[in-house]
Amino acid sequence: MMASSRENRNAMAPTAWTNSFTAEDLKPFMRVTDLTFAYKQFSLRPISFEVPPGAFTTVLGSNGSGKSTLLKLISGYLKPRTGKVLLRGMDIRQMTLRQRARQIALVAQESQLNFPMSVREFVLMGCHPHLSWFKFEDRQSLEVLEWALDITDSQLLTHRNIQELSGGEKQRAILARALVQQPKLMLLDEPTMHLDVGYQMELVQLIKSLSRDKGFTVIMVTHELNIAAEFSDQVLLLNEGHPLAFGSPEEVLDEANLMRVFRTDLLVDRNPISGAPRITPVRREGDR
Repeated sequence: MMASSRENRNAMAPTAWTNSFTAEDLKPFMRVTDLTFAYKQFSLRPISFEVPPGAFTTVLGSNGSGKSTLLKLISGYLKPRTGKVLLRGMDIRQMTLRQRARQIALVAQESQLNFPMSVREFVLMGCHPHLSWFKFEDRQSLEVLEWALDITDSQLLTHRNIQELSGGEKQRAILARALVQQPKLMLLDEPTMHLDVGYQMELVQLIKSLSRDKGFTVIMVTHELNIAAEFSDQVLLLNEGHPLAFGSPEEVLDEANLMRVFRTDLLVDRNPISGAPRITPVRREGDR
C-alpha cells in the first residue's frame, strides 16, 4: 500500500517541471463544445462543459452510456462527428501527436502489457513525448522518473516484470508512466477497476492530491459512485449517450438523477464524517 509519507514526497516534485498555474490560467483549462460521435448502434449526443485548471472531474453513467468514448474524444484518439475540444483555447485536432502527448495522458481501462519488460523500462516509456529522435533520456527526464516512481510507491517494483504484478501494483506502475509523460491533463478510465477498497482509496487519494497540490487537471471515468461523491470537484452524469447533469457532486448526485440512469432504487443521504453525498442501493420489497 502507498506510504503515508506521500505528502513529503509530493513536495519534492522536480523543480524543472511544474503544473502550477497563475491568475491568467483561471480561465477554463478545457472547453468541450457541442461534441458528438456515433457508432453504428450508439450515438453520443451534443456535450458541452468546461473544466478549470487543477479540477478533479468525474464522468459517471451506466454501461454503454459513452463514458470511455468521451475520454477518447477528449484525448484526440477519436475524431468527433461535430464539436470541438479546446485546451487553453487550442483545438486538440490541430495539435500534432507529440503536442497532444505532451499535454494529455490517457490511462486506458485495460492497458495492454504484451511484452515482458521491467517496471522501470515500462514507466520510462512515458518520457518519449519530450525526447527528440534518437535522443536518450536526459537528467530532467530521469529526475521526473524517480519522482513518479517514488510518489506512486513503485520504487521497490522497478526490477520486476510488469506482466507479473498484481492488479494494484500494475495500476501504480501505469499511473507512474502517465506522470512521467508530464501531462497537463490526465484522463483515467476506471483506474480502480479490479482493486479492493483499500487500493481504491489509496489510488484515488493520490490522484486527488496531484490535482489539488500540483495542478494536474483530472477527468476520471468510474462506476464507484461514492468515490465520485467524496473526491470530485465536479461530476458529469451521462444517460444513454447524452449529458443528464453537470455540476458539483451535491448538485448532480441526487436520487432522481441516479435512479433514472441506473434504473434501481437508491438512497442518497450525507456521509456523517465528510458531508459528501452518500449513495446506498436499496433492496426492493420482496427481494431476497
